[in-house]
Amino acid sequence: MIHGVVYTHADLGMAFCEAIESMMGPQQGLVGMSNQGLSSEGMLAALEEAVGAGADGAIVFTALHGGSCWQTAERLSRQRPNVQHLTGVNLPMLLAFINKRESTELESLAEALTEYGCQGIRT
Repeated sequence: MIHGVVYTHADLGMAFCEAIESMMGPQQGLVGMSNQGLSSEGMLAALEEAVGAGADGAIVFTALHGGSCWQTAERLSRQRPNVQHLTGVNLPMLLAFINKRESTELESLAEALTEYGCQGIRT
């Protein structure tokens, strides 16, 4: 199973995970985390721990392009080929992640989630 980490400022990542669990029930392999109070090296260490060493890989979701969480996720995804990074996290993207992560390979899943996230933005 592909793991997911929603890595954001303050408690936003945890709130996304709580919303998903309120809709879909408890979820293994999905964690929200914050960068609050961490140095850049501390952020990387915490993200590495949250991602783990899963054989199926992980996707790190961030909210803000260019922010410190984004920079850390980019750094980790460049170091580890089994880690994908997506920014602009939203609920449609996370719902698709939960529904497709056991039946889709990592790279294909990341591409599909980008599409679902964009489709979730409407006027």
